[in-house]
Amino acid sequence: MDLRQYMEKVNVSKKKYVDAWIDKGLIPGAERDMETNTYRFPDSARRPYQKGLKGGMNAERLRTHIVKAALERKYISAEICFTSPREYKVMVDALVEAGLIQRRHEDGIEYLDSTMKSEAYINRDVKELHRIVLEAVAALTKATAEGAAAAALRDL
Repeated sequence: MDLRQYMEKVNVSKKKYVDAWIDKGLIPGAERDMETNTYRFPDSARRPYQKGLKGGMNAERLRTHIVKAALERKYISAEICFTSPREYKVMVDALVEAGLIQRRHEDGIEYLDSTMKSEAYINRDVKELHRIVLEAVAALTKATAEGAAAAALRDL
């Protein structure tokens, strides 16, 4: 897909934003030839998620942003979240296990998509979504701990 097609697809009107996203590596698979001023984007390319993310955010807030990005069909990554790849993977794994997001690979890129469970909260404000994500992760943590305790007791 070329620049015009990408800009239409992701609903962005200024080329300077796309250039900045490419410079920061926020559109995986995007290529820009400076000599010919041509662009190439994977057909699956999404707009990067950037709403309110900054370094030093706690994991609870980052998890909420990851779910929000999936609901908005935007690209999100460890770099966008200002976190390590390992920490990001752990957060995503928990959200997948909680049923709030799902992984999808297309054009060699991992995207996070919403699920039927998370889509039930699509029109909720961020505070409400944050509460829902916290409850889902807490329930998952509790179930994991109870399962581990039951397994330990069986081994006694």
